[in-house]
Amino acid sequence: MVTVSRRQVDVSVRPTSGVPLSPDAVLAAVKDELRDMGPVPAPEVRINVTTTGVVGA
Repeated sequence: MVTVSRRQVDVSVRPTSGVPLSPDAVLAAVKDELRDMGPVPAPEVRINVTTTGVVGA
Protein backbone atom coordinates (compact mmCIF):
# COMPACT_ATOMS: atom_id res chain seq x y z
CA MET A 1 0.00 0.00 0.00
CA VAL A 2 1.24 3.49 -0.79
CA THR A 3 0.16 6.67 0.99
CA VAL A 4 1.24 10.03 -0.41
CA SER A 5 1.03 13.42 1.25
CA ARG A 6 2.81 16.72 0.62
CA ARG A 7 5.67 15.87 2.95
CA GLN A 8 5.81 12.11 2.96
CA VAL A 9 5.44 8.93 0.93
CA ASP A 10 4.79 5.74 2.94
CA VAL A 11 5.22 2.43 1.14
CA SER A 12 4.19 -0.82 2.85
CA VAL A 13 5.05 -4.06 1.07
CA ARG A 14 4.11 -7.60 2.01
CA PRO A 15 6.22 -9.92 -0.18
CA THR A 16 5.15 -13.25 -1.61
CA SER A 17 6.16 -16.08 0.70
CA GLY A 18 9.63 -17.41 -0.09
CA VAL A 19 10.54 -14.50 -2.37
CA PRO A 20 13.13 -12.23 -0.77
CA LEU A 21 12.57 -8.49 -1.09
CA SER A 22 15.17 -5.85 -0.38
CA PRO A 23 13.90 -2.70 1.35
CA ASP A 24 16.83 -0.84 -0.25
CA ALA A 25 15.64 -1.87 -3.73
CA VAL A 26 12.11 -0.67 -2.96
CA LEU A 27 13.45 2.63 -1.62
CA ALA A 28 15.62 3.14 -4.71
CA ALA A 29 12.66 2.46 -7.03
CA VAL A 30 10.41 4.91 -5.17
CA LYS A 31 13.08 7.61 -5.16
CA ASP A 32 13.65 7.11 -8.90
CA GLU A 33 9.94 7.57 -9.57
CA LEU A 34 9.80 10.69 -7.41
CA ARG A 35 12.87 12.10 -9.15
CA ASP A 36 11.12 11.64 -12.51
CA MET A 37 7.94 13.28 -11.18
CA GLY A 38 9.88 16.20 -9.70
CA PRO A 39 7.72 17.30 -6.77
CA VAL A 40 9.01 20.40 -4.96
CA PRO A 41 9.84 20.03 -2.19
CA ALA A 42 10.62 16.33 -2.50
CA PRO A 43 8.72 14.32 0.12
CA GLU A 44 10.41 12.09 2.68
CA VAL A 45 10.15 8.40 1.75
CA ARG A 46 9.47 5.68 4.30
CA ILE A 47 9.53 1.99 3.38
CA ASN A 48 8.06 -0.84 5.44
CA VAL A 49 8.61 -4.43 4.27
CA THR A 50 6.86 -6.96 6.49
CA THR A 51 8.79 -9.96 7.73
CA THR A 52 5.97 -12.39 6.94
CA GLY A 53 4.92 -13.14 3.40
CA VAL A 54 1.68 -14.19 1.75
CA VAL A 55 0.95 -16.99 -0.66
CA GLY A 56 1.19 -15.65 -4.21
CA ALA A 57 -1.50 -16.04 -6.83
